[in-house]
This record gives sequence, structure tokens and C-alpha cells, in this order.
Amino acid sequence: MEREIEQQNERSSLDYGDDMSIESLLKRVDEFQKMEERETLDRLEKENATLRRQILCYQRSCRATMDLFKEAFEAVVLMQTALQTCNEEEEKANSDWLAFWGVRMETPSNLTCQPMQWPKWI
Repeated sequence: MEREIEQQNERSSLDYGDDMSIESLLKRVDEFQKMEERETLDRLEKENATLRRQILCYQRSCRATMDLFKEAFEAVVLMQTALQTCNEEEEKANSDWLAFWGVRMETPSNLTCQPMQWPKWI
């Protein structure tokens, strides 16, 4: 009988020892998972920070490009207006010069444009 009690005690201590090692293993697995989760979160936070910096950089570049485009467009409009004024002034100056010498010509702006017509023989 004493022998059976000792065997049961040994079994219970083995069972308890197994439970402790399983609990210990589960605890280690939990700690490992938490560590993996922390590492993953840290990595994701770093990636997010990098992406935010890149987005800011692209937004600044886009804004600068749009400002440059606006400036270029305004310059083109200004040059177009200046060219038109220059052409009108040149036309007027030529007309005045010819009038000074007694020559009268139709200015290009007064001439009408006629569409091209097919020859009568076609």
C-alpha cells in the first residue's frame, strides 16, 4: 500500500512537473508572440513614419510644381498680350509710315479671309 502511495505521489509529481513545463512553454509562447507583436508594431510604426515623410515631400513637390505652372501660365499670358500689342503697334506704325509717304494699303486686320474654292473646271 505504501508503495502504491509512493507511485501515486511520483505520478502526481510527474503530472505536476509536466503541467509546469506545459505552462512554462505556453508562457514562453505568449511572451514570444508578444515580442513578435511588439517588433511588428515597431516596424509598422517606422514604415508609417517613413510613408508620412514621403507624402509630405510629394505634397511639397506637387505644391511647388503647381506654383511654377501658375507662374509659367501667367508669363505666357503676359507674353501673348505683349506680342499682340506689339503686332498692333507695328501694324499701326507701318500704316502711319506709308501714309506719310502717301501710300495707302489695307492693313492685314482689315483684310477679310476668303475660304479656298474649288476651281470651276472640277
